Amino acid sequence: MDKDGHGESESERRKALAVFEMNASFGIEFREKQCFDCFFYADRQDDASNLAIELHKLGYEVDVHKDPGMRNWSIVGTTPEMSTDLDSVGEWSEEMLKLAKANKAVFDGWGSEAS
Repeated sequence: MDKDGHGESESERRKALAVFEMNASFGIEFREKQCFDCFFYADRQDDASNLAIELHKLGYEVDVHKDPGMRNWSIVGTTPEMSTDLDSVGEWSEEMLKLAKANKAVFDGWGSEAS
């Protein structure tokens, strides 16, 4: 549960809605289909590698690295083009949260190029 007592999947949908609303306030819109970047962290290299394998299976481009001086491994995935409506992005974000948990990683959020 998040700090407001909502389930994690509900929290992911609320985060997606907040991004959509913020973009709209600046006149920024997503294209109908586009790629999204997703960001994860893992404490161990094995967990980072396992998550990268799962993301590759989904057709994502994946980068795994550990910056000098950092304790966590960083995993960045880029999706193939996908629908950008709020429901699709909210559901996808929930799936990324589940995938992170299944691979002992943390889902840190997502981003995409805006038009």
